[in-house]
Amino acid sequence: MHYLAPVIAGRPKQERTLLWSGRPGNQAFVAGARDGWVTSAHVRIFLIFLVFVSGLGQPVQVAANSRLRESVHSPVLAGLLSLCASVAILALLTASGLTNRGSLQELGNAPWWVWLGGACAALSIVAGLLALPLTSAAGVIVAAIFGQLLASMLIDHFGWLGVRPVRISLSRIAGAILLIVGALLIQRP
Repeated sequence: MHYLAPVIAGRPKQERTLLWSGRPGNQAFVAGARDGWVTSAHVRIFLIFLVFVSGLGQPVQVAANSRLRESVHSPVLAGLLSLCASVAILALLTASGLTNRGSLQELGNAPWWVWLGGACAALSIVAGLLALPLTSAAGVIVAAIFGQLLASMLIDHFGWLGVRPVRISLSRIAGAILLIVGALLIQRP
């Protein structure tokens, strides 16, 4: 079960409800919502918006990391320092109790590929640091989005990494082609 956040801070622990349990059709009690109840559709919209907002931060991340690279004269050291800031923020969020703190007891049962997330994050940061001086922030982000789209389509199609399979369709292929055209147009001066 995936938990996002306990939301009724002032209530006794047994009355607290979690915002989202990751199961379709679940509802959650949220202070301030109409009658306090929010459907999983509302949560889904909120989470998509949250991903959109995080996407707004990616060009900022690329530019800030590039400036950090200039200060420390190394893309790898700049990436390490950037990830240290990420670790500090995640540690604070974990300690704050805003999300389920989780447990490391079952970590040994996780598949080997769960560690690919950290490796992909490091590669993403260093690749952006190396590419930005030779292109633009938009070019770096478009290339990253195209790579993300291609990988996500393959992961979805084959059901890799434990995701629910979603077959590649003509509309998905058309979207990928449009993104390639967009990437080429953004690279033009």
